[in-house]
Amino acid sequence: MSPSEARSPVANRLTAWWTFWAAMLVGEVVLYLALARGPLAAPAGTRESLVDLIGTIPQFLSVITRWLIWPRTRRTMPGFVIFTLGIALAEMTAVLGIFFGGPYRDLIFLLGILATAQFVPLDARRFYQADGTAIGK
Repeated sequence: MSPSEARSPVANRLTAWWTFWAAMLVGEVVLYLALARGPLAAPAGTRESLVDLIGTIPQFLSVITRWLIWPRTRRTMPGFVIFTLGIALAEMTAVLGIFFGGPYRDLIFLLGILATAQFVPLDARRFYQADGTAIGK
């Protein structure tokens, strides 16, 4: 018997949720380490631009998705789509922070990491029955 056969069907299905979440989280860190090297460019004068904070918009939408929309989802496929959308918005925060964050680069990137971390799929088990079949597809 292989190790995957010894696990429950629900555990096998939840592996996809956990793998996707972990890959996105690690991917954000790799992007940061590869693209955000060196010191920030010195601002010309006292530039106070809201463009530097543009990454907070998808972060706000990601938080709304996680705490207001995803818990109300009862079927498996819409649940995974909303889960993916929320993580994508959180990753957008991190990427926008790297490229457009200006003096707030590190802070906005950290907000993106935290927004992704909040999607840890601890309650994704509610989308599956005991035999591993999806609820409502």
